[in-house]
Amino acid sequence: MEYSVAKDAIFCLNCYLFKPDYGDQASDEVFVNKGYNNWKDKAKVKKHVGDHSSTHNQCHAKCVDLMNQRQHIDVNLACVSKKGKLDYRIRLNASIDCIRFLLHQGLAFCGHDESVEYENQVKEQMAIVFRYVDKMGCDIECFIGIVHVKNTSAKSLKTAIDAFFVKCGLSLTSLRGQGYDGASNMRGEFNGLKTLILRENKFAFYTHCFSHQLQLALVKVVSKHSALGEFFQTLSMLSNTVAASCKRRDLLRDNQYEYVISLISNGDIQTGRGLNQECTIKRPGDTRWGSHIGTIHSVINLFSSVVGVLRVIEIEGDDWQNKSQARSLLRIMENFEFVFLLFLMKKVLGITYELSQALQRKDQDLLNAMQFVQISKRQLHKLRNEDTCFDIFLKKAYDMCKDNDIPIPENMEDNFGRTN
Repeated sequence: MEYSVAKDAIFCLNCYLFKPDYGDQASDEVFVNKGYNNWKDKAKVKKHVGDHSSTHNQCHAKCVDLMNQRQHIDVNLACVSKKGKLDYRIRLNASIDCIRFLLHQGLAFCGHDESVEYENQVKEQMAIVFRYVDKMGCDIECFIGIVHVKNTSAKSLKTAIDAFFVKCGLSLTSLRGQGYDGASNMRGEFNGLKTLILRENKFAFYTHCFSHQLQLALVKVVSKHSALGEFFQTLSMLSNTVAASCKRRDLLRDNQYEYVISLISNGDIQTGRGLNQECTIKRPGDTRWGSHIGTIHSVINLFSSVVGVLRVIEIEGDDWQNKSQARSLLRIMENFEFVFLLFLMKKVLGITYELSQALQRKDQDLLNAMQFVQISKRQLHKLRNEDTCFDIFLKKAYDMCKDNDIPIPENMEDNFGRTN
């Protein structure tokens, strides 16, 4: 029991904490809400306590369990058997050893050879994700599972989906949408997976990922422009050449360290927490076009260091092929056109990258997506038609060329005339 000086009454702390249904025991909830102060009638206190099975004693037992540290959730979670801990440690150590070996050897985490004689074939798997609206009207996206398929043909995928739905007690008739990438086996108009599902359920409308459509459009535009195609090919070659070995990556890191130290000593850059972090050239990927902007950023930040590594490879390369490739990359990089394209594509891909990230948001709807597309189109239109934007790129290209002793064309109109 607890005594309240303010109310001059006693309360039952055990019953107050758990508040069960008292019934007729000891004046209902007097010992919980009102407080008991009839000091002449002490029998009701004993009646409230009751026998060993009374409500009060049940509440008291719950309070004892609450105060007992051995009953706490964290303690019970920690009480894992020694054998379970040992088994977990063995599995963890084995996984870490495998990861270290693969990283040290520069090997992939999964196989890539599906020939019959290959001993490490990779299973074809299909990930299934459900997207639905709950009772509160919230858009929910859940990863359901991974299904093993014999091959990636549309018929095989459809059979796997049917079996998965049956296993989970679901029906394709409840499906109201389906979304895949642009591969022919997925979105084919005659025998694609989306067509096979639409034959059974005409309401399962197919939607091609907006972000993937954007990437395909960018790839198509680049493929039609020879200068940009050569530019992105050069970025890929730079990544493969400079980051081809640990020795070259260490050389790039050392060159960048010395370069940053010189800038700090001259007061050209600031220092502080999170600034001047170690970085390397990011590898671009054609299937993930958004990765190219990361490559461009890293080349701009490491430009002088990359040039230094290429000069070392040109002289001390393992063979004439490495030396020749480094020499060719140096001729391309030490050119005003390449420097200008770095800053131009940084801006262009920056706009499209923001649009791509917006289109991939889980809570994105069609109206907002269309607005983002319009905003990006206006930004690109402004970039194309306003001279101030063009002058900004020229200024940045000039500054980088001066810092790296790259010749600047005297007559810009002859070299960079605008085209429609």
